Amino acid sequence: MSDKIQLNPNQLTLRDLRRAKAGPLEGRDPIELIGAGDMLEIAQLIAWCVRSRDDPEFAWSDAGEMALGDFAFSDGDQPPPIASPDEPGTSDAPPTPRPSRTRPPKPGPPPSSEPSSA
Repeated sequence: MSDKIQLNPNQLTLRDLRRAKAGPLEGRDPIELIGAGDMLEIAQLIAWCVRSRDDPEFAWSDAGEMALGDFAFSDGDQPPPIASPDEPGTSDAPPTPRPSRTRPPKPGPPPSSEPSSA
Protein backbone atom coordinates (compact mmCIF):
# COMPACT_ATOMS: atom_id res chain seq x y z
CA MET A 1 0.00 0.00 0.00
CA SER A 2 1.24 3.46 -0.78
CA ASP A 3 -1.04 5.45 1.52
CA LYS A 4 0.65 6.70 4.65
CA ILE A 5 -1.05 6.03 7.95
CA GLN A 6 -1.98 9.11 9.95
CA LEU A 7 -0.74 8.79 13.52
CA ASN A 8 -4.02 9.99 14.96
CA PRO A 9 -6.04 7.70 17.22
CA ASN A 10 -9.18 9.72 16.41
CA GLN A 11 -9.43 7.82 13.13
CA LEU A 12 -9.99 4.54 14.97
CA THR A 13 -13.51 3.21 15.21
CA LEU A 14 -15.10 1.39 18.12
CA ARG A 15 -15.07 -1.70 15.91
CA ASP A 16 -11.29 -1.29 15.43
CA LEU A 17 -10.78 -1.08 19.17
CA ARG A 18 -12.95 -4.14 19.85
CA ARG A 19 -11.10 -6.15 17.18
CA ALA A 20 -7.73 -5.12 18.64
CA LYS A 21 -8.80 -6.02 22.18
CA ALA A 22 -10.13 -9.42 21.13
CA GLY A 23 -7.24 -10.07 18.75
CA PRO A 24 -3.62 -9.00 19.07
CA LEU A 25 -4.00 -7.17 22.39
CA GLU A 26 -5.33 -10.36 23.99
CA GLY A 27 -7.73 -8.57 26.30
CA ARG A 28 -5.65 -5.45 26.97
CA ASP A 29 -7.70 -2.28 26.77
CA PRO A 30 -6.66 -0.28 23.68
CA ILE A 31 -7.84 2.95 25.32
CA GLU A 32 -5.43 2.36 28.21
CA LEU A 33 -2.66 1.61 25.71
CA ILE A 34 -3.33 4.93 23.96
CA GLY A 35 -3.56 6.75 27.29
CA ALA A 36 -0.21 5.37 28.43
CA GLY A 37 1.46 7.50 25.75
CA ASP A 38 3.96 4.93 24.38
CA MET A 39 4.16 6.19 20.80
CA LEU A 40 5.65 2.94 19.51
CA GLU A 41 2.70 0.91 20.79
CA ILE A 42 0.21 3.56 19.69
CA ALA A 43 1.69 3.60 16.18
CA GLN A 44 1.57 -0.19 15.99
CA LEU A 45 -2.05 -0.21 17.21
CA ILE A 46 -3.13 2.43 14.71
CA ALA A 47 -1.27 0.69 11.86
CA TRP A 48 -2.81 -2.69 12.70
CA CYS A 49 -6.32 -1.27 13.04
CA VAL A 50 -6.19 0.69 9.79
CA ARG A 51 -4.47 -1.93 7.63
CA SER A 52 -6.37 -4.95 8.95
CA ARG A 53 -9.69 -3.34 8.02
CA ASP A 54 -9.03 -4.20 4.36
CA ASP A 55 -6.52 -7.01 4.85
CA PRO A 56 -7.55 -9.54 7.51
CA GLU A 57 -4.20 -11.29 7.05
CA PHE A 58 -2.31 -8.17 8.21
CA ALA A 59 -0.79 -9.29 11.52
CA TRP A 60 0.25 -7.39 14.64
CA SER A 61 3.84 -8.34 13.85
CA ASP A 62 3.43 -6.84 10.35
CA ALA A 63 2.46 -3.54 11.97
CA GLY A 64 5.56 -3.78 14.17
CA GLU A 65 7.79 -4.13 11.11
CA MET A 66 6.58 -0.95 9.43
CA ALA A 67 9.09 1.82 8.75
CA LEU A 68 8.61 5.36 10.06
CA GLY A 69 8.29 6.45 6.44
CA ASP A 70 4.99 4.53 6.27
CA PHE A 71 3.42 7.00 8.69
CA ALA A 72 2.24 10.58 8.22
CA PHE A 73 3.06 12.80 11.15
CA SER A 74 1.06 15.84 12.16
CA ASP A 75 3.97 18.15 11.30
CA GLY A 76 4.29 17.28 7.61
CA ASP A 77 5.85 13.90 6.92
CA GLN A 78 8.62 14.16 9.45
CA PRO A 79 8.83 12.23 12.71
CA PRO A 80 9.15 14.35 15.83
CA PRO A 81 12.74 15.41 16.52
CA ILE A 82 14.72 13.42 19.01
CA ALA A 83 16.49 15.74 21.43
CA SER A 84 20.14 15.08 22.08
CA PRO A 85 21.33 14.91 25.68
CA ASP A 86 23.42 18.04 25.09
CA GLU A 87 20.41 20.23 24.33
CA PRO A 88 19.02 22.42 27.09
CA GLY A 89 16.01 20.97 28.80
CA THR A 90 17.01 17.35 28.29
CA SER A 91 18.26 16.30 31.66
CA ASP A 92 17.94 13.00 33.46
CA ALA A 93 17.64 14.90 36.72
CA PRO A 94 14.15 15.10 38.20
CA PRO A 95 12.42 18.44 37.83
CA THR A 96 13.12 20.97 40.53
CA PRO A 97 10.14 21.14 42.87
CA ARG A 98 8.31 24.41 42.96
CA PRO A 99 8.11 26.12 46.33
CA SER A 100 4.84 25.38 48.04
CA ARG A 101 2.48 28.19 48.65
CA THR A 102 1.50 28.41 52.26
CA ARG A 103 -1.33 30.48 53.56
CA PRO A 104 -0.60 33.06 56.20
CA PRO A 105 -1.69 31.91 59.64
CA LYS A 106 -5.22 32.78 60.63
CA PRO A 107 -5.33 35.49 63.24
CA GLY A 108 -6.01 34.16 66.72
CA PRO A 109 -8.48 35.60 69.17
CA PRO A 110 -7.72 39.16 70.18
CA PRO A 111 -5.61 39.53 73.30
CA SER A 112 -7.65 39.77 76.45
CA SER A 113 -7.71 43.14 78.19
CA GLU A 114 -8.48 41.54 81.53
CA PRO A 115 -5.56 40.63 83.79
CA SER A 116 -4.79 36.97 84.01
CA SER A 117 -5.64 35.22 87.24
CA ALA A 118 -2.64 32.96 87.33
